[in-house]
Amino acid sequence: MSDPDQLAQVAIGLVQRGDFAGAADALGHAGRAYRLRGQLPDAGRVLIAGARMAIAADRAPQAARLLDEADEAARATNQLADLLGARAELVEHVGSPSERVAAWRACTTTPDAELANRAWHRIGAIARAQLDAALLLEAIEAALALAIARGDVATEADLRIERAIAVAPGDPGRATRELDRAEGLVGEDPALRGRLLGQRGMIALIEERLDDALAFGRRARSSAVEVGDVPAYLAATSLLVMIHERRGDQLAALDEILRARSSLIDLLGTPGGELIEPALAMFEERVGAARYRELVLAWRDARRQGPAGG
Repeated sequence: MSDPDQLAQVAIGLVQRGDFAGAADALGHAGRAYRLRGQLPDAGRVLIAGARMAIAADRAPQAARLLDEADEAARATNQLADLLGARAELVEHVGSPSERVAAWRACTTTPDAELANRAWHRIGAIARAQLDAALLLEAIEAALALAIARGDVATEADLRIERAIAVAPGDPGRATRELDRAEGLVGEDPALRGRLLGQRGMIALIEERLDDALAFGRRARSSAVEVGDVPAYLAATSLLVMIHERRGDQLAALDEILRARSSLIDLLGTPGGELIEPALAMFEERVGAARYRELVLAWRDARRQGPAGG
């Protein structure tokens, strides 16, 4: 079969059956046929689609070849953003962190604001994984500028909270100002409000305002419970544990972890309890095995006598 339109239709059927490798082959043939006919817009579009199917099929070398074949047609027909996006998706699968950052950064050089936004969010995720604070702040600020430009208030609030988190360790005052600006944007969104409260608690902890930190942490936990946000619930629990430990109350810290484990088991079953196990193991490591056993016994005694405080 050499008709590119028919080949493209065959590829659609293959995708629907989950045969991404077959679809990549069919789209590659279709793209070459379009190119021979001089139909460059179709050639670029179909070859890029074929590359994405090859990525889905875990056939990176084929994806790279298809993108190379698509390059000239894509650049000649205003498809550069799509080409760069597909190249970045390929590098996500096979590249080092620095290569992935470079590939996504190239996506920010086109006029495609949607691609640029996606790219900066990916760069931010890579920066978090690599603990690269400077790159993370760059990504947050670039994504924030894009959110403001398109009038996306919810994303702006989220990114202002992210920027507060990024700068808080070195400049809690700046972080507080950022949260003040975010607070006017979050409205009644309980998930965003919970994140904001948690970050205010972290800043209060950094500044040794432990009573304020505890109040913010409890409010953040309540917001997480309200919306069923498990990651936010874990983050609020972690904050409360840090606050109790800073106050020298190890028993209260253990109580936070164990009550969280019970709540998560009620919500999610055994897998829910497993989510809190790393926090429990780290707590045991911090206090030492002997002290941990003492605290568990004391916690059990307190539970038998009545509900724990906090």
